[in-house]
Amino acid sequence: MKKFSILVMAALLLVPLVQVKAATIVPGMLIKASGPAVYYFTDKNTRLVFPDEKTYFSWFTNFNTVTIIPDGQLSNIPLGGNVTYRPGKYLVKITTNPKTYAIDADNSLRWIRTEQVARDLYGANWAKMVQDVPDSFFSDYAEGSAIQSTADYNPSAVLASRMTIITGVATPSNEATTGEIVGAPVSPVVASPVGTCTVPAEAQAESVANPTTVVGNGTAASCTAAAFEAAVQNGGIVTFNCGPDVVTITLDHEIRLLNKVGPNKNGSRVIDGGGKVILSGGSKNRILYQNACEESLGWLNDHCNTSLYPRLVVQNLTFTNGKASDKLLGGGAIYSNGGSLKVVNSKFYDNEIVSTGPDVAGGAIYQTQGYGPTYIVNSTFGGSADLGNVGSNGGALGGLFSSFHIYNSMISYNKAIGTGRNPAASGTLGGGSGGAIYMDGNSFTLNMCGTEVSNNSAKELGGAIFYVANDVKGDIKIDQSVFKKNVSGSSDGPAPGIAKPGCYLQTTASKISLTNTTFE
Repeated sequence: MKKFSILVMAALLLVPLVQVKAATIVPGMLIKASGPAVYYFTDKNTRLVFPDEKTYFSWFTNFNTVTIIPDGQLSNIPLGGNVTYRPGKYLVKITTNPKTYAIDADNSLRWIRTEQVARDLYGANWAKMVQDVPDSFFSDYAEGSAIQSTADYNPSAVLASRMTIITGVATPSNEATTGEIVGAPVSPVVASPVGTCTVPAEAQAESVANPTTVVGNGTAASCTAAAFEAAVQNGGIVTFNCGPDVVTITLDHEIRLLNKVGPNKNGSRVIDGGGKVILSGGSKNRILYQNACEESLGWLNDHCNTSLYPRLVVQNLTFTNGKASDKLLGGGAIYSNGGSLKVVNSKFYDNEIVSTGPDVAGGAIYQTQGYGPTYIVNSTFGGSADLGNVGSNGGALGGLFSSFHIYNSMISYNKAIGTGRNPAASGTLGGGSGGAIYMDGNSFTLNMCGTEVSNNSAKELGGAIFYVANDVKGDIKIDQSVFKKNVSGSSDGPAPGIAKPGCYLQTTASKISLTNTTFE
């Protein structure tokens, strides 16, 4: 563990020293100064410390969203305690006690009474999930009731219910006023230099200072699916006031966005969750459906697929358990046809579409006939083996005659599970290409910077990316990104194109630019 920290710190010393300007920080942000430690900024205006790397990675998949602030600004933020493991992610024990505990959603430790219960909950390899916690850090957790049987605890449900850090931890007694950890057996988490690409103004988060509609009146109970749907259909800017904790809004049907509505007509529909809202399809429904070319939703002009509007912006939200069952479309969380889409600071977990079909794509998002690029910024798709998105093609993202511009994001552990490719081979139902990203059409663009694409898989072509410009005039520009451990069922790299591990790129080779990017 110390070796990891020294290596990264040494790399950081090679970066020229520059003056860091004070930054505007809001609750939920990851921050660091000139030192190696990364902190979580809370709604109490305090900072929490990550005791070790495993604690950090139980919540986050990379360091793409860490904001660097001046030393003086950091020192003015009081220490508030330690970050604890994400509930449902691991089992824990202290070195001086043989008891093994699960962590519940309220950050309480619940003793698992017998080994058989542990096996029933986590399988034969349950012991590999146990993490040792120093005795001095045990006070950061509350004490809960024992788990007598599987009926008392559902690991998957707990994991899904707690996606943001719990800020009500106890003040640690083992932390010095300098912010360094004293007496801990491991080093503090350090930031990665990956994911620092400049995001163009048009791709950045939008102001929600003057919302059209606020969902909720300050309590979690007030943030209902009906209230959310009414706000979205009203158009304009939608924000939330659901209380201090993260709230999950579970939908019993997909929300079909009306095009000719108030502020949204020839404007933007912006939905901002403030980092505290999880939208769930309940593993039964797609979450959001936008279609500029569907008459029942209202046509804005006579050329529905060549207009900027309707325009949907989602930011600071989590989309989970969306499911699209129709066999011709896609987008388990979001489907958009025509118009435009922008995604900023958002997470997509466990979304899915049908498992077969040559053109259906986008386990999380499917954009067809989009106007201009679909922007994906500072967002995560999957992130761990139990949170990946899945579909026939394009485990995370699907695009048909549409461009993607992706900045400082993580796309990992997503799967394309169809078989037979496109067009479907004889005797198959087709699909299986683009474990992370599936793009098909003519003269469209893939622009990616500061993004990690890893541990994705496809049963057919392109474990990472399947990109086919049928007119071989499409543009691909990938910079400062990392591709690793993406698995393809078939060989990649047709001509014309460039052969890279996990990538099936069909366009003129001269139109492909790969710079400062590694492929493993």
